[in-house]
Amino acid sequence: MKYFIIFLSYIASPKFCLHCTHFIPHDLGNKFGTCKFFPVKNTDTSFLVTGEKEEVKYNYCSVARNYDYMCGEYAKHYFPKYIDIEPIGDNRGGGDDDLSGLIQSVF
Repeated sequence: MKYFIIFLSYIASPKFCLHCTHFIPHDLGNKFGTCKFFPVKNTDTSFLVTGEKEEVKYNYCSVARNYDYMCGEYAKHYFPKYIDIEPIGDNRGGGDDDLSGLIQSVF
């Protein structure tokens, strides 16, 4: 039940681009942040002449969130930067102690 409540709170909470792994902050502020999930297709072929590759450019987060075929209002491609992971089991600490007992019982 506890995990179900955590799952519901994750779904119900608003997903801000600022907290997403795809978010790239801008020097002028987070309002101008870009999303590395949606690179802008470069049609300029000047690198074929000079041999220099151009910098990859990305769409602004505000653009990606306005179109459903990109991320949309519900943040389809959102992935949080930080995920809280709770330990499974009785919190004994784990490590080599658990495996050594298993190995001794087998041999």
